[in-house]
Amino acid sequence: AIERIDTGIEAIREFFRKIMRLELLETSGEIQSLERWREELSLKRPLSEREKLEHDLEDAIHREDYAKAAECREFLARQDTSELDRFTICRMCDDRVCTKCPLPTDKGKRGR
Repeated sequence: AIERIDTGIEAIREFFRKIMRLELLETSGEIQSLERWREELSLKRPLSEREKLEHDLEDAIHREDYAKAAECREFLARQDTSELDRFTICRMCDDRVCTKCPLPTDKGKRGR
């Protein structure tokens, strides 16, 4: 839902740019309404595992619990590595989700 709201906001902004009404980018009631709606949804949405870890890391640093901070950083680093495995990697241009190249793709990391 948040992605669709962002898409709608950008479409409205693009329309205002197209008709040369740049002042409306800041004052549009439609944009302001969509931004408030996005904020409401963001506050109600449960945190992802990554967001929880980032919050825990910030909290540990603030409390100067460096052992806990290091643990959170390690979990985040492992999560970053495992997220790469979910993308399709183009063999030709090494792009994560390439749609331009005619070559078949590999699943997984970029190691060749």
